[in-house]
Amino acid sequence: MPNDKPPINSPATPPASDEKEPQADPLATSYDYEDEKPKTAVPVPEIKPEASEIPTPPEKTVSKIKTPPIQETVGPIQPKPVGSKAIIKRGMPKTTKVIMWALVALIVAAGAFYLFFYRATLVINPSPQADKIILDDREIEPGTYRINPGRHTVQIKKKGYISYVVDKNFKMAQRVNLAFQFKKQPEGQKIAEGGSNMSLTSDKTFIIFQGKDDKLYSAKRSGEPSLQAISTNAYPNIREILISENNLFALILDKDTLRIADLLRQDLLSQSELKLPPMAQAISSVTWNSVTDSSYFTEVNAHITYDLKTDYGWDLILANRQHSQSEILMQIDESKFRNIKLDWTSNAKQVLIAGGELGIIDLPSRSYSEVLKDKNISSAKWSPTGSKFAAMSSDGQVYVSEGTSAKTIAVKGKLYRWANDNELAIVGDGRATLYHFDTEELINYAEIKGLENCQSFEVADGQIYFADNEGIKSAPLQLPGY
Repeated sequence: MPNDKPPINSPATPPASDEKEPQADPLATSYDYEDEKPKTAVPVPEIKPEASEIPTPPEKTVSKIKTPPIQETVGPIQPKPVGSKAIIKRGMPKTTKVIMWALVALIVAAGAFYLFFYRATLVINPSPQADKIILDDREIEPGTYRINPGRHTVQIKKKGYISYVVDKNFKMAQRVNLAFQFKKQPEGQKIAEGGSNMSLTSDKTFIIFQGKDDKLYSAKRSGEPSLQAISTNAYPNIREILISENNLFALILDKDTLRIADLLRQDLLSQSELKLPPMAQAISSVTWNSVTDSSYFTEVNAHITYDLKTDYGWDLILANRQHSQSEILMQIDESKFRNIKLDWTSNAKQVLIAGGELGIIDLPSRSYSEVLKDKNISSAKWSPTGSKFAAMSSDGQVYVSEGTSAKTIAVKGKLYRWANDNELAIVGDGRATLYHFDTEELINYAEIKGLENCQSFEVADGQIYFADNEGIKSAPLQLPGY
């Protein structure tokens, strides 16, 4: 008989199945329930990390249920920290970016400074057009040029006109405008017809020269030139002539004799000569003291020194002016000096010796100091005070003192003279160039017709006096005004 009783409410028993019963969710107790009925949990994929690598996280799943962090560490892998201590890989740090941008800005600024503010500017455009423009040994065309600060040589030349020639230090951002009008070369004012072996007296009051008749003449430097004979005898073939400080006598070396000539202009008839005993043919150069030193020489022009060629070399002789007393200072190696030139005009105790090497002879100690070797130095001269010296080689290269040694300057010439203790004048290529020891600048101070044939010259008070093929002339030393 069928059972009429209703079934009792109880949990439904799942039908039997061949499949395995699913494992219980270990996080089921962490879920929240709204009522007594359980909700089906979202399955969490099982994490099986390898010991040697970090597992790839599963694809992002959209779920309303947030999975709490796993508290346990699986295997040897430690979990990455979360929060303020988390290591997050990002782009370049901000500080590095700032430094890099600062470096870029600095490089750009340095480039702009170099292009527009650092270099000097030369605008070269003379009129009429120059025959030749040379910048630092490189021939260029007219135009605008940017050069680095420092020493540069600029030469702008046109035949028959005053050249622009300068060797100096150009300053940073300096602008030099050389768009100028060329000026015609001046002619020197003639003082005397003919003449040679020109020099100035020590006080620079008179010009002394050898006339066409081989006699000695003087001309007052200031005012109208007034010629006056100062010797009764003729002196052909003069090799060296030195005028005393008081202008009363001269030391003359010619091909035959070494003599002292009396130059008393008040009484030409009573003038006398003193021929010194050495054989002039064996002498290459002679000099004398033009300053005093109480401990060594008490009188100006009281002693002379000269070289004397012997069978075994050179003897350097020191004697009094009358040659009543003499001695051999030292012997000189003829392999070092082939044609000796001496200068003792500005230093009481030291004599410059050239003619191959360049050296200094110290008279009290009888010693020799080498200055330049293997330069074929043809002559050397002390400055007026004896604080500096200059020398020239046989090829025209000029050397100036630098302490106890010597250095070259960027000019060549035929002749040189001291304008004062700080300026050296060099004549060559038809111009007179002045070298200034303080600034080390070389500037063209005169370009005069006839100067290219200059045989001897002197400078004083802004004037140049020179002997050329036509005679004795004078002209002003002046910047070309460019």
